[in-house]
Amino acid sequence: MARALALTALLLAAGGCRDAATTPPPAEPTLRSAPASAAAPASAAPTADPATRLAGTWKADLAQIATDPELLKLPRPQQLEAIELARGLLDKLSITFTATGDVTLRQGSEERTGTYKILPTSEGLELRVTTARAEESPREERLDLAFEGDAVRLTTPDGRATRFIRR
Repeated sequence: MARALALTALLLAAGGCRDAATTPPPAEPTLRSAPASAAAPASAAPTADPATRLAGTWKADLAQIATDPELLKLPRPQQLEAIELARGLLDKLSITFTATGDVTLRQGSEERTGTYKILPTSEGLELRVTTARAEESPREERLDLAFEGDAVRLTTPDGRATRFIRR
């Protein structure tokens, strides 16, 4: 399966569309979550086990792409190109978590399976996802996990966040 199916690569927004030979790179747009005040009321009780709350199939919140503050700093033509590229990548992505610790990542017809753990940290929750294919060594991704009403926000160690909604 292509490297693009790796969790961190799929969680990152497009870095903007530009002619690299003639245009200096702008700040990379990221998919940022909505403010907590904009989140819908939680359907699961806040005291529910995090694995139970996470169980289900999730898709990237494509509506958040166009409102990303970093993206809005780009000139309008680059914004439109970056939005289209990000939507093309993220529209085909789904992540399914079970309450028992299994995870399935799907990008179109390609699939990667593995396991996950949710660990408490001093700053919240950390999600550790381990996936592998027969021809690969297991790979572990560490992400910050935050529940935002009926959505979840996954943030990579370098601060790129993607908001996911239930499918």
